[in-house]
Amino acid sequence: MTNVPRAFKWRYCYVMTMGVRTLAWLTIWVVAAANALALLAILIIGSVGTAAAVLAAASLAAGCLSLLQLQRSSASVSAAAPREPAPAADSGTNLPVSDVTGLNLMWVFRQRLEDEVARDNRYGHYFTMLLLEPADVLALPSPEDYAEAGKELRHTLRAGDFAAQYDAERFIVLMPETDGSSAKVAGKRILSRLREVTPSQASWRGSVVRYPEDGENAEELLHKAAELLKQGRVERAEREAAERAAEDDAA
Repeated sequence: MTNVPRAFKWRYCYVMTMGVRTLAWLTIWVVAAANALALLAILIIGSVGTAAAVLAAASLAAGCLSLLQLQRSSASVSAAAPREPAPAADSGTNLPVSDVTGLNLMWVFRQRLEDEVARDNRYGHYFTMLLLEPADVLALPSPEDYAEAGKELRHTLRAGDFAAQYDAERFIVLMPETDGSSAKVAGKRILSRLREVTPSQASWRGSVVRYPEDGENAEELLHKAAELLKQGRVERAEREAAERAAEDDAA
């Protein structure tokens, strides 16, 4: 689950730990109360005698001892559970960002995209979206290069654009009030800048989708953008295979 925020995983672990601890406490109080009531009933009725009362008291003490051990075990689990680290956040917006590239996380982008769809659907506006990835999937940039590319992307964005880390290898940009032709111009500028900051000027490519032409909601737009990139990879592979076959024939 690549797009699941790491902070959510930490919260899940924390919630599970607190649930076990709470259950242990409830068990302690319920069992202690039951033993106390049983002892009280024996003492009041008195029909069983002193021996039974002593036996009940011993049972209560043993039950409390075992429950204290359970409590200590629960406390140990809680102490051993990793504490949720403070996620990296953008200094301007205070939104959580990737600790590698400094770009917004995908779940933040998805929420922004859904809000943009709702706004444009209401007022009849439009927007475009750009999905970016390294062209050579067999020679991906290093984490340091991704960090530099993310920094460059943030500095290249126009006012009003919103970028995020789509997954481990790809970036995504939301461009409000931008038509397809303007988005392609902006996309070429971004791709050119990314090539300049990656080793050996590694090639990047992108897909452009438009709202509402390419999708009526966030899911359709994201799916369309990924499909266009996939189609580009297939076409490139076929073109390179044809070029190699032509070279073999010429040789």
